[in-house]
Amino acid sequence: MNLHQALTDLLSAQSSRQAMHEIVRTAVEHARGYIRWLVWNRGYTITPLGMSMDDLAYDLIAELVSDIDGPELRRLQTAIHDVMQRDPGVSLEAAFKVICYRTVQIHLARLFIEIHPVRARLLRSLRRFVKAQSGLQRIESVNGFWYTREDSDAKLELPPAQPDMLAQFAATVGGHPHPVHAVLLQLLDGLAAYPELRQAVFEDDVLDITLRIIQSDQVAATPETDSTDGAEQIDTDAVLQSVLGVLDELRTWVYDSYVRRNKLREAEADVMLAAVHAYVNDLAAGQDHGHLYYLQQRIPGLTQEAYRERYRNTYEYIVRRVFTAARQRLQCILEVKD
Repeated sequence: MNLHQALTDLLSAQSSRQAMHEIVRTAVEHARGYIRWLVWNRGYTITPLGMSMDDLAYDLIAELVSDIDGPELRRLQTAIHDVMQRDPGVSLEAAFKVICYRTVQIHLARLFIEIHPVRARLLRSLRRFVKAQSGLQRIESVNGFWYTREDSDAKLELPPAQPDMLAQFAATVGGHPHPVHAVLLQLLDGLAAYPELRQAVFEDDVLDITLRIIQSDQVAATPETDSTDGAEQIDTDAVLQSVLGVLDELRTWVYDSYVRRNKLREAEADVMLAAVHAYVNDLAAGQDHGHLYYLQQRIPGLTQEAYRERYRNTYEYIVRRVFTAARQRLQCILEVKD
């Protein structure tokens, strides 16, 4: 069954199980495609969430295609009716895609707050600023939001300025008390000199440029440290061995605290300890695939939902316990060196 027929059946309240499966499959595929676009074009990373791309896609789209409002996807039905009422000429497939992307955008904000709180605060500040300014407006599009001035033509049909060019417009923003506000205004002022370009700025470009400026300000304000400092002289291999040594010592604690109290099976404890060991080794090599990844290598088929319900709290507490103990050991090493 094709998507058009499945959506037609949905709106006529005659959906079959096959139609439902096609709608859910396509919704997840739209979510997956949007996440890929963010990863490849916007530099987003999902590894700190401990989720695979499929886990994230299902999480973001779940509310839209769940049966919380009834088995016939009432929420999706209502959303499609609303879109087509606003624009009677839009096709069913196009309306469905817009709804999927909008749902993903809304829930991405919730999820990325967990892994990038600074960006999340900047986003809230930017949107509040634009909402409060009578001379600015936000334009919604399928791929996100664009900002422009109310008294000018956004010229959305023209190509947008490239991020590198936009960054030059905001080169003097450093040190501003509200950098994201200043960046937006500087970008719009800079674009005014280029009538052959779109007179609107993409939301992610404003955030990316602001973050780079903040990071540059922090680097400039950080005093240089003496390369002969004792902490710099600690052999990284020795640090790794110290952390792994702590992990071996904590094995007894894990068994006493979890296995003997029937909170974990012995096999589960061994899997967790092996996963932490692999995680530490990867960190030493400059890699980090997220907590879920290391358990999935040892528990095939482990889903994000099962990870959260069964393993997350215990596993991540063990990780924190390892690094807390390792930090204390390293502090003792530094005190001895001093």
